[in-house]
Amino acid sequence: MRGEDRGREGGKVLLYGVGLGPGDPELLTLKARKVLDESSLIFVPTPRGNGTGRALSILSSLDPGLLRKAVPVEIPMAGDAGSKWDRAASTVLGALPHGGVCSFVNEGDPLLYGSFLHLLRQLRKRRPDLRVEVVSGIPSFIAAAAGRLAPLASGRERVVILPGPVEAGELEELLDGRTVVVLLKFNLCLEEFRRFLAREGERVEWWCVENCTLPEERLGGDLASLSGNDWNYFTLAVVRRRAVPPKRDAAEGRGRTPRVGSQGPEGRRGGRIEHWE
Repeated sequence: MRGEDRGREGGKVLLYGVGLGPGDPELLTLKARKVLDESSLIFVPTPRGNGTGRALSILSSLDPGLLRKAVPVEIPMAGDAGSKWDRAASTVLGALPHGGVCSFVNEGDPLLYGSFLHLLRQLRKRRPDLRVEVVSGIPSFIAAAAGRLAPLASGRERVVILPGPVEAGELEELLDGRTVVVLLKFNLCLEEFRRFLAREGERVEWWCVENCTLPEERLGGDLASLSGNDWNYFTLAVVRRRAVPPKRDAAEGRGRTPRVGSQGPEGRRGGRIEHWE
């Protein structure tokens, strides 16, 4: 039975949590696009309640016509702020029709640090009969690794995902040679990460990406790239400990750093990590 038919069965609404992916509208799944087309309303999280946000931008890039179905929902910027999520749930429940299909969208995947998972808790408390399904989206770190041609994990490596802020000591404990750490909200980790690099130096490999898959994408991978604090909220980093310490070049006095592609030292979009030298 199709989603649109199930949504109308018994006059009940079917609410989808839809992942929009990292930013590039071409990375939206076919199922996500189908659900958005079927939806009579598309609830869009806006962090400041002013009708802006990354999810709305992705939706607009995908198809400006979808904005005619958009309903802004103000959400808190951090944590499970109960009263604010309760108001967000009131906005959604107050606008839901008696039947059909509706969607709540957010960037990335709805259940990976997504705003939808906080909303879902409130909806289950107030409307346990509400039928809900989730359409997964491509997480930013998956797309970032693909764009860099940099392996996220292989063999016996484990992946740990941490949202910033993160302390230097926590990274040192996790990086045991078998663990790859993905740092989300890397802008909240800059000072601690500089402290971490000062101690670990060339014993770790790392790179960071801001605005993954978007035209303004930026890449960093050395201490110089962290000299400022201008990396934004949509920045992630991937860190692993080197299996073998790099050899020093006596003539140049330099260690192994990621070589970035043709876009130059700023690592703008299209500049992939070609190899480790």
